[in-house]
Formats: sequence, structure tokens, C-alpha cells
Amino acid sequence: MTNNGSTLTFESEEHQGAVLAMPFGSNTEDLDRFAMARIQGYTTVNAESWYIYARNIGRDIKNGDLSLVVGHDKTTAWGMATFSTLKSAEKDPVRLTFKQVARNDIRRSYVWESSSSMVEVRTGPDAKEEEELQMGDAAEEGTDYENQCLFVRTLQINMRDIGNLWKNPRPTGMGILPSSSPEILATSMVH
Repeated sequence: MTNNGSTLTFESEEHQGAVLAMPFGSNTEDLDRFAMARIQGYTTVNAESWYIYARNIGRDIKNGDLSLVVGHDKTTAWGMATFSTLKSAEKDPVRLTFKQVARNDIRRSYVWESSSSMVEVRTGPDAKEEEELQMGDAAEEGTDYENQCLFVRTLQINMRDIGNLWKNPRPTGMGILPSSSPEILATSMVH
């Protein structure tokens, strides 16, 4: 990778790969240990009723389908590129260039240039999304919003099969009748 101001160039001799470019880095936020302990306790007490509620309102939900977001990585701008080329005797490297382009306003936009036609690319946010974000906002024109979520970390909620919970959820007239001792298996955080 080479970095020349507002241009990033990536080169690979592999026949397939992926690149995520964040010209301004990202901001990571995660719940601290104290908050995680409280969330896990709250989940242990309430998870069964959340599953029963989802099933009672007609959601096709299975054990492990519920997740709580406990962290994220956000940025103001990004670019993703994936490539897959044919293996050949002559191995020309794939070159991907992520660069800033001039626009009529003071916002920044980015594009990908590639040495291969076998590349899929995306950038964000796009101009239309930026306009929608700016509408009704008293912020200065050209404000960069750190609202582009790249990754989330979740706490996946898995319940042990308590009796016939998955076969016959137990609704009541006024709400949910929880079991006497719900058990939750929380998996580690997943990206």
C-alpha cells in the first residue's frame, strides 16, 4: 500500500482479495466490562420473554436469532473493493487506487480505479445520502458525519431448551409467563 495525500494505492499478486479503506480512520465504541455485566444480567432475566414475544407476534425466530449490539466502528468516509482474477502463468499484480475527487461543493467524494475489470467497488457515503443527512441540520455546510457504520459487535442470545419453550411458547392474556429459571448462553462478541 502506498499513501500519497488523498490517494491510497493497493497492489496484490494474489488472484483474489478485499480492501477496506478509511481515509479518516474510524471511531470504535464498546460497552465497558461493568455495562456488559449489567447487559448480560438483564438478558438472562428477560431473554425468554423476548423470544416468546417475537414468536407470538408472528416472527419466524429460532434460538440464537436475537442479538444485542454492544459495540461498533464508525467513520465519515470509506471504500470497499473486492477482486477475483483468473489464475494465469503471467501473474500481473492487481492495482487498486482509492482517491478523492473534486466536487462542486466542499464535501469529499472518493472513487476507485483498478488495473483489472474483475473488481467490485463501493464508496460511502454517496452524495444523495449526504444531502439527506444535511437537510434540517443547523451544522455548517460540508460537515462530515461520523455515521457510516463499518462493523458491529454483538452479544448473541442463545437459550437452552427449557422444556418445550421452542415447541410451545407460553403466552398469557396480559403478557408473557416466564419460566422459573431461564438459562442463557451468551456467545463471545461476534464481528
